[in-house]
Amino acid sequence: MVDKKITALTAMTTPAANDVIAMVDDPAGSAETKKITYANVEANLSLTASQISDFDTEVANNSAVSANTAKNTNVPTALSTGTVGGTSYGITSDSGTDDVVLAQADTNNAGVLSAVKWDEIVANTLKDTNVSTNLSEGTATNTTLDVNSSDGTNATLASASTTRAGVLTKAKWDEIVANSLKVTNVNTNITIVEAPTNVSVQSSDGTNDTIAAADVTNAGVMTTTMFDEHVVNTAHAIDNTQAHTDYLLNSGVDTAVGPLTTTADNSSVDTEYIPNVLYNTDATPPTASTVPIGTIYIQYTA
Repeated sequence: MVDKKITALTAMTTPAANDVIAMVDDPAGSAETKKITYANVEANLSLTASQISDFDTEVANNSAVSANTAKNTNVPTALSTGTVGGTSYGITSDSGTDDVVLAQADTNNAGVLSAVKWDEIVANTLKDTNVSTNLSEGTATNTTLDVNSSDGTNATLASASTTRAGVLTKAKWDEIVANSLKVTNVNTNITIVEAPTNVSVQSSDGTNDTIAAADVTNAGVMTTTMFDEHVVNTAHAIDNTQAHTDYLLNSGVDTAVGPLTTTADNSSVDTEYIPNVLYNTDATPPTASTVPIGTIYIQYTA
């Protein structure tokens, strides 16, 4: 090995940390060849960009580094306001085109406060909040009552009806007062006063009424006249004397003022009966099935 120059030695491309490198110490002064490990060389190696002659070429050869060269890194990023509209807010980092545009907030997403919402908030700030609201009675009429608010809009209560709640009107109040004059929850005694044509029903603590006589249209009481007629009619129905029952008993002699017609059949022999007599000028009597059995037909000449 002593016969070889360093330039004639075998090249090494992957040195290890403990490999030894020959190095001339202080070549400008007391030059002396010494040794140093590869690890110590790496530990003491500190180069700046200006000390690397081909830095630009190395950067150009690295596509990843080349793509990043347009950006300034490891420096503060100054953000500023970009384009601002009624519903959006732009942010730029280079005072140019907006890098980010923030949309307005909604019920589902956070965002910027829009101009419309700002106006609504400003309008609402005119109200006093987190303070006590005092209510008081306002103007009252026969049918309405106002409720006044110390720091808001007053309200008017309308009267109650059959379909909604509300205030008690003066008219209803008067009706209640008038009704309270009546004695309630006490026994009511009913008295009957009779007259020839009606019956009076009298109440001990209310209004009396009268039941009129019955007629062909309406029910009612039986008058004395009706009663007398009923008595007479009942006596007539059960009277078997000659005057009322001549024709039923066949026991008297009366003069008929109209024809007496018999429609029942006489189907029993040897039995007395009043025959039904037909007469006409026809030579042939009527068909037997059209007249009662026992009918006598008499033909006469006109």
